[in-house]
Amino acid sequence: MVFDAFVHHNVRCELTAMHAITCSADQSPFLTSLISAFQDADFCYAVMHLQGVDLSFHLAQIERRMATREIILYGAELILAIEACHKLGFVHRDIKPANIIVGPGGHITLADYSIACFPKEGVENAVIKDDEQVMASGLTCAPEQLPVGNPYNYKVDIWTFGLVLLELFIGECGPYFRATKGDVFPGEYEILHRNIARDVDLYVDTRAGRDFLKKVLERDPERRLSIEEIKAHPFFHEIDGFTWEKCARGEIPVMFRPERPTGIERFVRNVVPRPETPQLTAAGRYPVALKFDDPIFDFHCAADRLAVDACIYTSWVSDELEEGEVEARGVVSDSLIARASSSAPQGSTESDMDVEIL
Repeated sequence: MVFDAFVHHNVRCELTAMHAITCSADQSPFLTSLISAFQDADFCYAVMHLQGVDLSFHLAQIERRMATREIILYGAELILAIEACHKLGFVHRDIKPANIIVGPGGHITLADYSIACFPKEGVENAVIKDDEQVMASGLTCAPEQLPVGNPYNYKVDIWTFGLVLLELFIGECGPYFRATKGDVFPGEYEILHRNIARDVDLYVDTRAGRDFLKKVLERDPERRLSIEEIKAHPFFHEIDGFTWEKCARGEIPVMFRPERPTGIERFVRNVVPRPETPQLTAAGRYPVALKFDDPIFDFHCAADRLAVDACIYTSWVSDELEEGEVEARGVVSDSLIARASSSAPQGSTESDMDVEIL
């Protein structure tokens, strides 16, 4: 089997980011970690903790605008996720509701690192340029990314963070910006010229929220808020008793918990049979063999990384445990692991077990 070279690059970025997240000393509960990665002759596989629904799906289900308190909490957890990405040395570049997953405890996890950027000079000092195409999802790229080749920095993640919150305040599924006739890049005219402040005044129902969104969605990246300035803004303190420490520990009460998924869905990305004679792809690239030599493509996390924080990843885990097996801020206990091992059929291997927490 073969991959388009662009997809090959995306898969490498995805696993590189998740590997960094999983192996970090201070692993963020708001980022997708990697349990295992392996490959065979046909596919590359990544094993992660089971999550719930993305924000886009959640918004479509409720068919209304979320409560302001719910939006603020999602925003607080999202900025902690973005801060963690930057501390690990990468810019996400694809933050949108479809890539923000609500887990079993009602807390968010930022996913999809396939177009992440890993600047050698570090995130804070990096000047990034796109060579062939704008590295962002259509209709969400930051103004400074247009036209392609313009230099930009980590504040593109702040821009897309602001777009997510505005879309939640508006309460409609789909991107805020729309493509118009004559756009070179989809949504280019509206990204550069739409009156965002007018819509913020119309849809955001608190003074602090309106001030916050206007400063986050500032088209000039030099004037756009930094993460430190975002965390100092009074917008988040509209939640009674809010502190960043409590938010990071998952101690702010949530308003929504998704049901546990009941089926297994498979997603296969652009895999095509190997032709006898390699043919150029639609993007003008030759496909490349599906073979990854990096160690991250044959990876199994340390046993202690299987543990989950009961304050963040609650509900589905606690339903499986007997009383007392999870402490107030404990992790998956040795008794659960022992019970999973003892219940496995005689002669079964670790891979045969159905570990319910994953």
